Amino acid sequence: MEEIQGILLILSGGFAFWLLYGKFIKKAKASDSNCGKDCGC
Repeated sequence: MEEIQGILLILSGGFAFWLLYGKFIKKAKASDSNCGKDCGC
């Protein structure tokens, strides 16, 4: 039972990291460098 909890913990942590990476880090790199953060590009 503890092995299943450990596997679920690792999977949920990896999924959370993947979501945060896709939402914040990847989006920041894809933005136009000539445009400010609040111009609506």
